[in-house]
Amino acid sequence: MIALEMRNLAGGEVLHAYPQGAADTALPCIVFYHGFTSSKLVYSYFAVALAEAGFRVIMPDAAEHGARYRGRRAGADAALLADSDEQFY
Repeated sequence: MIALEMRNLAGGEVLHAYPQGAADTALPCIVFYHGFTSSKLVYSYFAVALAEAGFRVIMPDAAEHGARYRGRRAGADAALLADSDEQFY
């Protein structure tokens, strides 16, 4: 069995999955960050599978996706790509 819950982390809602009864147990942790045009809930089945394998899983939504969508889609992809270029290259 696993536990799934929504938590507030660093000012944002994340999906938190872990083996049942292990909320305060040190576990290997996976932060699963989805791709464009998706959300944490679309990939929640991965959280279930990984938690069943003994991992703690944290799934945030990307900016302007899922619970973080605020209606500012126009131009957001270009800004996000520009930020990604600066951060990852």
